[in-house]
Amino acid sequence: FVFDEIERVVGADVPVASNTSAIPISLMQRSRKRPERFLGMHWAEPAHATRFLELIRGDQTDDAAFERAIALAVRCGKEPSFVNRDVPGFIANRLGYALYREALHLVESGVADAETIDRSFRNSVGLWATLCGPLRWIDLTGGPEIYAKAMAPVLPTLSREETVPASLAALARNEAQGVVNGRGFYEYTPEEAAGWEDLFRRHAWAVQRLVDEERPLEAPP
Repeated sequence: FVFDEIERVVGADVPVASNTSAIPISLMQRSRKRPERFLGMHWAEPAHATRFLELIRGDQTDDAAFERAIALAVRCGKEPSFVNRDVPGFIANRLGYALYREALHLVESGVADAETIDRSFRNSVGLWATLCGPLRWIDLTGGPEIYAKAMAPVLPTLSREETVPASLAALARNEAQGVVNGRGFYEYTPEEAAGWEDLFRRHAWAVQRLVDEERPLEAPP
């Protein structure tokens, strides 16, 4: 109904984007009058303090709409990622879900507790993830030849579960909403929840300042 109203009042040549992180863009296009102008524009929190923005083509998105979305993204100070195929979760969420599944698998297998897993991730991936992505990291730390050998014995041991991990499902049934209601993999008092949210915001801005210093964005056209 929202898109029906948008199409009624917005000019036919104006691109229309959705911030969905789950609804397939191609599905969203099916009942539209001008499906070629619809696309995904996936922001991430805190949207005003990061360069992240995924632009997703649906099956019918045309080049004109996509190019106008790119221009808007650049003017907003983003460094947009172009998702050329409409796959579930797009790019960032697909990478994230694979990571979350393996983290939960390690907890459920008794390898380590949540705090230990978070610590290991924070002090390893957290070191380089704001500088480069996983594929650049491979190049910087030995290259594909070494990683191919190192990954071979590990990959068969990774979780291949196709359903939501049991520990996550149990927390979901208990309506655990993390810092929103103080229940998640950790428990939070209202003061602790507010403290973590404030820390996250300040960290996001600190990282953005560092990234801006190391890799300044070009001025928008």
